[in-house]
Amino acid sequence: MQYSTNHCREILQKSAQLTSLRDEESLIRAFFEIMMGQFDELQSISLFKLERIHKDISLTVEAFQDRNSISGIAASESDVDAPEHLDEQGLNKDIFERLQQAILNNPELDENIESVSGNDFLIKKVNQDKQITYFMVYQFSESVSVELHNESDSTVTLDKSASSIQLIRYLSDIYSNHQLLISMNDKDSLTGLYNRKFFDRKMNQLLQMNGHLLRRKVENNHAACLAILDIDHFKRINDTFGHLYGDEVLLHFAQQMQKFFRDDDWLFRYGGEEFVVILEHIDISSVEKILHRFRTHIESYNFPKVDQVTISIGVTQFDGHALQNEMIDRADLALYYIKEHGRNNVGCYKKLVNDGLIQEIVTEDDIELF
Repeated sequence: MQYSTNHCREILQKSAQLTSLRDEESLIRAFFEIMMGQFDELQSISLFKLERIHKDISLTVEAFQDRNSISGIAASESDVDAPEHLDEQGLNKDIFERLQQAILNNPELDENIESVSGNDFLIKKVNQDKQITYFMVYQFSESVSVELHNESDSTVTLDKSASSIQLIRYLSDIYSNHQLLISMNDKDSLTGLYNRKFFDRKMNQLLQMNGHLLRRKVENNHAACLAILDIDHFKRINDTFGHLYGDEVLLHFAQQMQKFFRDDDWLFRYGGEEFVVILEHIDISSVEKILHRFRTHIESYNFPKVDQVTISIGVTQFDGHALQNEMIDRADLALYYIKEHGRNNVGCYKKLVNDGLIQEIVTEDDIELF
């Protein structure tokens, strides 16, 4: 299939723009901006996330943008029934359900054309990471008819729309490959959660947030919270059942984290049997309740062969002044107190300090004093 010099130049320029990025969120934003800004044939793009956790399948609209969208990218959760506010974003509920069924009926599809309500949709699988598969769905304007062409057939003559659609396919492949590279670099190979390196980068982003804005969020009691989760007596699990079952516990635990926490919560494997959750835009008292619910959920979960596993949790709130190591030390100090006083509980750093159960960590000239 032949392309003009201009089309080849566009591919190179846009692929260079995409592959210069180093995190998934920025890549998604740049990709959507390129697509919606360049191709008049496109009406909207959606990024669907299909999760399979112990045969429990759910579908989420990870990101969405259309011609009339002001906010750009929006995230919204859905299971079998699409949420009503999808209509407000421009993604019609009936159309969403049709696309949802097309994906759920064939979760391994590589490329598929669906026609719904006079519109043509191109569905492409763009990435797969253990339990999660991502699909990009392109909605074309009603004036565009999408046809599948055999790429090896050089005799096919493409008009402007068809040529643009082929370029969209190529850019999708570039996005997919680069997103996979980012995912492999930022994810823990066993659990699929974000790794320690990405955690450091995310913490820097949060702590570099405008100080006044972060302090204002703290005053409103809606800043981010950081929790460290530690599997109790994990060494005993390894010694008793073997490292293979120990890894199985870690994998099941990570899957339960993915299933339990919100899509916009950040989940990390911090190291060994320690995990971290960063929850944004929520008050600390609500976070405590959520963590207690997760703790009891894990306590009642039946891990293969091991049966019951419990966890201890330490949590602290961002305060607009603390450094990264201080935030970690606060949560870790609360965690240590819980592990020394019975385990299988949640400890809030500030509450433990106020109750006189632990000493406050004071930072003076980069020296931590207890």
